[in-house]
Amino acid sequence: AMSRIHALQHSVGGALGVIEKWAVDRGHKVACTSLYIPDYRFPDLEDFDWLVVLDGPLKIDDPMACVWVVQERELIQAALKKNKVIIGVGMGAQIVASAMGARVKKCEHQETGYFPVEFTKEACDLFSGLPHGLTVMHAHTDMFDVPVGGIPLASSAACKNQGFVAKNRVLAMQFHLEWDEETMEKAIPALTETITRGPFIQSVSSILKSSEIYAPEMAKVLFRLLDGLATLANTAVPAIEGEEEVEC
Repeated sequence: AMSRIHALQHSVGGALGVIEKWAVDRGHKVACTSLYIPDYRFPDLEDFDWLVVLDGPLKIDDPMACVWVVQERELIQAALKKNKVIIGVGMGAQIVASAMGARVKKCEHQETGYFPVEFTKEACDLFSGLPHGLTVMHAHTDMFDVPVGGIPLASSAACKNQGFVAKNRVLAMQFHLEWDEETMEKAIPALTETITRGPFIQSVSSILKSSEIYAPEMAKVLFRLLDGLATLANTAVPAIEGEEEVEC
């Protein structure tokens, strides 16, 4: 069945990428709110079935981000009560985790570039065809705890919590499966400003070369995850409105 997918985009570089390709391929309708444009308006709950909270260049506790982060948390919490499907990637995953009561904190190591993650046994049991490991794109200095009741999705050498699944309707990924070569080109200017020296940081040239190698397999795995999430959401028992209150 056709679903209405609405994305919250925080910057030009934080685009839907492969998520949009999946949505079009599966016959879904896609809309987007660009939060970096003045006079933006958040969607009404009746306007979407899936909410995708995308990556961005700010930390969620940054004073510049304060107003719209509060608004996003409120929208996510309201969407959860209405049994909407929610996806968070990068900073968006941190906002989703925070909206569900989990802590967001600084990582021991900045992670920028292509490095492997290992999917958990629980995630492999949930999603058919999910590999045990995959080299993916990272671009973060913070991480989140897994919310109460959530299932850990993956981990890496630099970051224990790389994602989670919750309520059979929420998928949060700290890493970036959605970045194809076109998305990468848009993200490079902001990404370049974050490049420093560290054990889990690659140069821009290495990142671009790695993108050509790893992006195709990343897209295949993302398609499997999204197909699996759609199946889980269609078979999940709806929550009773007001049954679970999130304290923030």
